[in-house]
Amino acid sequence: DLTRTLHLPHTPSPAQTPASNPAMLAALVVEAGGIPVALGVAPDDALAIAAAVRGGAWDLLLTAAGSARGDYDLTRPALESLGARFAFARVRMRPGATSAFALLDDRPVCCLPGSPGAAWVAFHALARAAIQRMLGRPGTVLRVEAASEGALEKPIGVTGLFPGRLRGAGGRLRFKRAGAEATALAVVPEAFGGVAAGAPV
Repeated sequence: DLTRTLHLPHTPSPAQTPASNPAMLAALVVEAGGIPVALGVAPDDALAIAAAVRGGAWDLLLTAAGSARGDYDLTRPALESLGARFAFARVRMRPGATSAFALLDDRPVCCLPGSPGAAWVAFHALARAAIQRMLGRPGTVLRVEAASEGALEKPIGVTGLFPGRLRGAGGRLRFKRAGAEATALAVVPEAFGGVAAGAPV
């Protein structure tokens, strides 16, 4: 069954998914220094998606979901129908492989995955820097080395991005995986299949 997205506070049926990404992405845009303007939740219809984009006032467009290659992934066709030129349509990272970037009328478009966790990771990996560059601000990402408190596993050939939190212990930083409370990303390069517990990230 086609999964439809609803605005909260509707109670979704088993074939429906609450629209949790808009609130999260709006908060992330504010944190990055931008001003979020919601264009709404579009149905799985390329014409409706194109109409929402065409009718909105924006400097940088963020979309969530619909950028993969499934039958109902219509974000990219909708954008291309408006003249968008895609610089890339997949990224060798996990999560967030279906992220894409395009220019539409010389304005940047960042297409993020539909899964909230993957969208959070992809925003920090791709969209945050774009927003800050448009604002003329230097990047504010703090890069540190920390010991992973658990094993981090991924396939070789993709960059692994693991949400989590940092803490100080024994005179060094430690990284622990986390979900909604994540404030950091551990990066495991493409060449590795993961890292063991206690290894640096």
